[in-house]
Amino acid sequence: MSTQTDSVRVEVPANAHAPVQPAAPPQHMDRRAWDRIVSSAGAVLAVILLVLGGAAIYGGNFGQDNVRDRLAPQNISFPPADAMTPEELALVGDFAGAKVDTGSEAEAFSRYIGLHLSEVNGGATYSETSAAARAEGLDPTVAADLQVKADTLFKVRRSARSC
Repeated sequence: MSTQTDSVRVEVPANAHAPVQPAAPPQHMDRRAWDRIVSSAGAVLAVILLVLGGAAIYGGNFGQDNVRDRLAPQNISFPPADAMTPEELALVGDFAGAKVDTGSEAEAFSRYIGLHLSEVNGGATYSETSAAARAEGLDPTVAADLQVKADTLFKVRRSARSC
């Protein structure tokens, strides 16, 4: 069969007038399959969270044990409360008289040491004190006094780092 329109001849296939078949409707996932997928994803997520939680607990216990194992042999103790000034008591809180064997006690003890180090040379750091001791034209007695203070600050700073 052929048709002619405005001097153009177009060939039309014989089955062109057959009814058009509609596309098949989209297939929907049934509820049971969707429930399985969501339940499986939830189970996998639960297992992952349990493993991460267990690892976090293990890591925390390891850290606490490690700090305790390193501090206990050093036999560091806070002075008793009646031997401390009010300023020192404010820094150490309830740890007065206690043995230092936890991280929070070590932190409080470092504040206690820091207070005493600030009194060595009017709050100057090791670097500042050492530089002042090496200044040119300084009286030898003053230079020697500053060097002793710098040595004290250095030794305490160095021993605090080795803990």
